Amino acid sequence: MPDFLGFDRVTSNSRELRFNLDRRRIEARLYRAQREISSGKRVNVPSDDPVAAGRAFAIERIREDNKQFVRNIQFGTNRLQISDESLGDVNQIANRALEILLQQSQSTFDRTTRAQAAIEVDRLFDEAVSIANRKFGDEFLFAGQNVSVQPFQGVGEFVRYLGNDVELRTRIANGTDAAVSITGRGAFGALSAQVTGDVNLDPNMDGATKLADLSGGRGVGRGSIRVTSGGVTSIIDLSDADDVQDVLDRLVASAAVAAAVVDPVTGDRLVVTGVGATVQIEEVDSTTATDLGIRTVGAVASPLTGLDVNPAVTGKTAVANLLNGAGLTGPPTAITITNGNDTAVVDLSAATTFEDILNTINSAGVNVFARINATADGIDVVSNLQGARLTISEAGGTTAAELGLLLDISEQELNDLNNGLGVVTVPGLDFRITLAAGTTIDIDIDPSTVRTVQDVLDLINNDPENPGTLVADFVPGTNQLRLTDASGPGTLSVTPLNGSFAAQNLGIQQTVAGGGPIVLTGTDLSPAGVRTESLFTVLNELRNALRANSSQRLSALGDDLQRAQDLLNEARAEIGGRVRRLDQTRSRHDEEEARLAVLLSDLTDVDAAEAITRLQQDQTLLEATLRSTAIIARTSLFDYI
Repeated sequence: MPDFLGFDRVTSNSRELRFNLDRRRIEARLYRAQREISSGKRVNVPSDDPVAAGRAFAIERIREDNKQFVRNIQFGTNRLQISDESLGDVNQIANRALEILLQQSQSTFDRTTRAQAAIEVDRLFDEAVSIANRKFGDEFLFAGQNVSVQPFQGVGEFVRYLGNDVELRTRIANGTDAAVSITGRGAFGALSAQVTGDVNLDPNMDGATKLADLSGGRGVGRGSIRVTSGGVTSIIDLSDADDVQDVLDRLVASAAVAAAVVDPVTGDRLVVTGVGATVQIEEVDSTTATDLGIRTVGAVASPLTGLDVNPAVTGKTAVANLLNGAGLTGPPTAITITNGNDTAVVDLSAATTFEDILNTINSAGVNVFARINATADGIDVVSNLQGARLTISEAGGTTAAELGLLLDISEQELNDLNNGLGVVTVPGLDFRITLAAGTTIDIDIDPSTVRTVQDVLDLINNDPENPGTLVADFVPGTNQLRLTDASGPGTLSVTPLNGSFAAQNLGIQQTVAGGGPIVLTGTDLSPAGVRTESLFTVLNELRNALRANSSQRLSALGDDLQRAQDLLNEARAEIGGRVRRLDQTRSRHDEEEARLAVLLSDLTDVDAAEAITRLQQDQTLLEATLRSTAIIARTSLFDYI
């Protein structure tokens, strides 16, 4: 007999409670078995199996995260694929522009046919702008993170880029993000035209200089240093130091240091005076002393003058601290910025911080923005106007030169010479230099490797046939090339080869006689300023060349168009790589989902046969319990008399 049918001398109420308890326990097991069979799950509520439920919850959380990652991946894949399709459409425009360029460059075409072709190029230009402004949902594809702003807008004959250069990113796995967009710069070369400051502004530091701004902006390792001087050793904790003054104060507060200052001569290093004749500074738990330029190898004479800590240029850098504390010739004066058809005289005389300089330039209204360069030691001024040329010049002072914003002729791109007509080359040799001694030097200007005027000089000076008697350089203070031949008396000549215009465009297609050394001075190269190397720029210049019926300008555009197409193809290749990465990540999520599903099933799914058996057993037990309860309920004292 089961234990629940045991008879004791108990009251009727106690017996009834016992039967009810047994019945409810059996009914609960029946309910659980029925629930398991109907749901197919062994664990339906945490109380069914707390350990398994906890593991199942953790697995479900991972699965939910993965589902979101997969949704993100699908979003990114769709966005990138539409971007690729759009760039493919733009590439078709570029191909048609190339057909027009090659066709109209032939001498058989005249002003009338070129004017008609200019109308088609104008249509291609508008179509390219329209594609560049395509959307994915409510977001502009090529606007960077400014997805709600139409990135490309017409400004007269030019196109202004209002997006930024920051790609959209999405989380595709725990701790892993991926770029899911191509910016206007990456796809079309927007923002590629800039005047890059070529002067290290090398600011001095003071007590307010942040430690994070030292070492060129890489900062200072935070930890403790050990200073020993005059028989005294101090451990100085700089782990929470914020600026240079914090370092100076804590050094002086230690028993081993008598004084600590910023070097008043250079302004870019620390001077530490120990309490004795020598001082030794060591690391304790970081690179702090090294980064501050004051770590020593053994004891050295006191005071110790540290190494240059290379303070970075920041927005808060005082103008007076620039150029090793010399500042700009002061106060700084105005500079002239010309971008396309717009010119502004930018008055910087009221600027007291570098941020003032940037803000003043950025608010000049000529579609440029100034920024601290990538190495945090200078300034870049970037144009966002496609097709326009950017130049910066002085406006009565020397501020542009001191900021490094005056383009030296050596830095000028060949395409920007001769008021933008550039230098027209041919495949193969372009010109021959014949020295007085009879030596000939043949020059091939390959646009893929020879981009700037300095590249041309290097090509001439380093040519294997140059005996060292020919020197190519610039006439100081001008935009003219100069060839100096010291090989002897006679004539120095530069003649074209293969019908190339390169020597003529460089201003050196001449013959000069002399007794030696012979000097050939070129004509002014008339640089036109920098421009974006984008398809919009090429289409604009192609349109203008056709309207002007200029064969020379048309000839100069072939390489420009090829570079614009190369940029499009590079962007499409980058998109392809990103889509492949997303696909691979999605495959890994799919594999993990299958593995987690099996694991979750093992934890929570019911064994149907076992559950049915339990159900049948509990049903039988319940029926027996109910029958027994009914029989016992009818029993009275008289049954025992």
